[in-house]
Amino acid sequence: DDTQMGLCLAQALLADGGYDADTVWSWFRAWSRTATDVGITTRSSLGHSDWRAVPLNPHGAGTGALMRAFPLALAFLDAPDEEARSVVLHQAALTHHDPAAGWGAWVAVAMMRTAIVGRDPFDRLPIVLAEMPGDVRAQFGPLLSPAWTPEGDTHRNGAVWGCLAQAVWALRSTTSFE
Repeated sequence: DDTQMGLCLAQALLADGGYDADTVWSWFRAWSRTATDVGITTRSSLGHSDWRAVPLNPHGAGTGALMRAFPLALAFLDAPDEEARSVVLHQAALTHHDPAAGWGAWVAVAMMRTAIVGRDPFDRLPIVLAEMPGDVRAQFGPLLSPAWTPEGDTHRNGAVWGCLAQAVWALRSTTSFE
């Protein structure tokens, strides 16, 4: 479902020539009407006709907001960080209100934007961590450290912390896609 939502996000960005939450919402809802695999948090959110009417659930830090965010790296490649970050956090909050969901998405998008322009995405991590609110930084900091490994970790892959930590670790610990 996250890949399909990423495609919806990309189509909405292309349709409007930028980010418009109402357009993204309509693409997400249209997709959800026929989708067979929609996460619990996302389905609950998309059950509302307007994203502004979704009740806040501060415990919705699933992976969806992170995994669908990658089109924003390309769409906002040349935008100032503040603008790109604001859009990434906003699109995350459409369905996942836990701040960690948005910040996890921003970490991934910031790293991708850095890599696309040919710089080391790991150089970006300390900057992104410094931008986070203290409580969110305390959650992500140890998981994004070069010393972290998935062995013995208790974070579920279905939550943003485990998913992002494993992805960053995989990038750090391998030299090829194979």
